[in-house]
Amino acid sequence: LNSMNFNAYVIGNHEFDWGLDIISKYKDGDTSNGELNIPFLGANIYYKGTNTHPSWISPFTIVNSNGYKVGIIGIIGESQYDSISSDKRENYEFKNTDNLIKKYSSLLSEEYECDSIVLATHDYSQTLNQRYVNIEGVKIDAIFNAHTHELVSEYIEREDGYKVPCVQSNTKNGNVGTVIYNPDD
Repeated sequence: LNSMNFNAYVIGNHEFDWGLDIISKYKDGDTSNGELNIPFLGANIYYKGTNTHPSWISPFTIVNSNGYKVGIIGIIGESQYDSISSDKRENYEFKNTDNLIKKYSSLLSEEYECDSIVLATHDYSQTLNQRYVNIEGVKIDAIFNAHTHELVSEYIEREDGYKVPCVQSNTKNGNVGTVIYNPDD
């Protein structure tokens, strides 16, 4: 993954399959067990009953691309919780995505002065994407979906008329999802 130069890695339901602590080893500073040089994202993954993320999971990251600052918010779908074995999720909860998307998009836009906001979500439905695009006060510029293993290339119109590209790259590495975005257009 390091050699592929990804900007972020969004936690999904299968990262819980053997216990979330297994994947955390890629961020523990011990190079003998492998280290991932990109952030693990999961804005809505918290220790159960707290307001604390696991220390190695970030809610967002910022990427500089062609002179633009792009904020990437990563979430796992709230519905994914029930697809994870109860013993593997017992110490975690997935908080309300809409509130967190609003919180972090505001932070990225205002405090970090990002030119664009991208949502990377381990979940997909057109209805869900419409919900995210229409969160009051949020201006998402693209959505990268996962989980359903579908080939998705669609647009959801924002309130201001901008058509938000939404992609998912199918399954078994047969496709690559690409969004070409120019904030000046």
